[in-house]
Amino acid sequence: MGMGGMMRLMGKIPRALSIMKPMFPVLFPRALPGMMPKLMPVMLGKIGERIPMPDHMAEQMRDMLPGVMDNLMRHMIKDVVQQVTQPMVDNLKGKAI
Repeated sequence: MGMGGMMRLMGKIPRALSIMKPMFPVLFPRALPGMMPKLMPVMLGKIGERIPMPDHMAEQMRDMLPGVMDNLMRHMIKDVVQQVTQPMVDNLKGKAI
């Protein structure tokens, strides 16, 4: 979505991310659909590392996971935002996670 560079720049400006932090619960759900195509292959890889499954099941995951994530995120977005906001801010400020 082209926001990474802008967010990294904001991380270098003192207090900028602290000011933006209250907006993340509103911005994150709007940005998530644009992020999912990039996140989906990573998520599939992580799931495959943790859950042994036959090849046919792994193939089905590629088709099923986008719908599952869409349904889950509608109900979990508030919890997800709370968990990812501070690590994201720390990362953008260049702090080790």
